[in-house]
Amino acid sequence: METSNNSANNFIEKNSFFILLIGIMLGGVLIGSLAYCGMSEAYVNKLTFSAQGFVEGRAEKTIFNIFFDSLLSSSLQLFITFILGFWSISQPFELAVPFFKGLGLGASLAQIYAIYGFKGVIIIVLLIIPYELVIVFALVIGVREAIKQSNILARNSFFSSKSHTLNITTKLYFQKFAVLEILMIAAAIIDSLCALAFSWILK
Repeated sequence: METSNNSANNFIEKNSFFILLIGIMLGGVLIGSLAYCGMSEAYVNKLTFSAQGFVEGRAEKTIFNIFFDSLLSSSLQLFITFILGFWSISQPFELAVPFFKGLGLGASLAQIYAIYGFKGVIIIVLLIIPYELVIVFALVIGVREAIKQSNILARNSFFSSKSHTLNITTKLYFQKFAVLEILMIAAAIIDSLCALAFSWILK
């Protein structure tokens, strides 16, 4: 029992910053959901139209359209995170990425549930959660790496550092984001396959 507790504590200690970023994202989901509930009727109607368009669009689009739309959206989020890593004082903006991701996700889930009720829960579980879990994981890892890169650049600005070392860390940064982009491709594949397998839900 003590060994398992020690293992859990070690895991939390080693991944404390990753857990913090997940917490920030989940906080955004909660605030986004609550914000949707407190919106005016006119604004809710606009968002409702948007959510209906999302669901109806899934029913009308081909699997290739869904794949490319999903990949474009997730890759753009990852690219913004990647670019922020080259600014030595961008840490606050990088921390905002998971929060705003969660904010948008929370509002979207609340919209779908409000419109479709129990059917909305099925849509969320089968059509949204599978690929969003991959996107969130990749994005949070990307934010963590971007903050590390920003910290390295900040230290390099105040203290003399060998350009060779900086080149190595930058090259590694590119490689890590290349792997994360592969995860985004995987998420887009999951999205399109789920849309194909569960298209009957949208009818």
